[in-house]
Amino acid sequence: MFCFSTSAAPIADLLLSRAPLGKIASGIHDVRRLTNSTTAAVLANLVRRLREPPEIKWGYDFTFVREPGVRPDDTVHPWLSAAADTLPGKKRHIRLLAKAQSYGEGLARQRNHPLVLPLLSTPIVEACLRIPTWEWINGGRDRAVARRAFSHMLPLEIRDRRSKAGLSSLFSRIFVKNRSHIREVLLDGRLAGAGLLDRVEIDVATRTDIPPTGLHHYRVIELLEAEYWVQRLQL
Repeated sequence: MFCFSTSAAPIADLLLSRAPLGKIASGIHDVRRLTNSTTAAVLANLVRRLREPPEIKWGYDFTFVREPGVRPDDTVHPWLSAAADTLPGKKRHIRLLAKAQSYGEGLARQRNHPLVLPLLSTPIVEACLRIPTWEWINGGRDRAVARRAFSHMLPLEIRDRRSKAGLSSLFSRIFVKNRSHIREVLLDGRLAGAGLLDRVEIDVATRTDIPPTGLHHYRVIELLEAEYWVQRLQL
């Protein structure tokens, strides 16, 4: 919602909007400060953003999955398709909203309890989308507009924080503690039985003598979630 960005997309928006050179220079400085990068790195990222195709596609992750002989067509979310002529940074903002919608409305939580998502209400969504992307990184701070809007309500430690604890350590502990169970469910499950999983790679990733590295344990848990979903559908 609040346009979290760690790329040079806001600078691309400034350039394509024909902003004054001083404003573009300020945007480069903001991205440098936000990402703790050099000017050369920011400009290289800017070139990549300017070369992006009009439509941003979701893409696929074939980690631990047997890649099909024929790849499915890359799907384009209708919001992104409709925004093909929008500035590149704003398209990324719309993509973030599309992902948020899938978490909020794609899991049928409302079947059991009323679902209220105040930050995804239409007036707030429209207001945030109207704000240029470079305003969201003003001063080299992510979500700068939201920080200013709530500055009188938040302690300085929260308003000005630049990082927060993630879920990586929690996922890693869950993975290590339940590795044998995860291994059994995936290797003997319905996804593997249907030939969809790379059993050799999963066998290596879930061995008890190998510590979790990178984001592989995230991916294994995603596949475990998919396996349980399939089992639930076929009860």
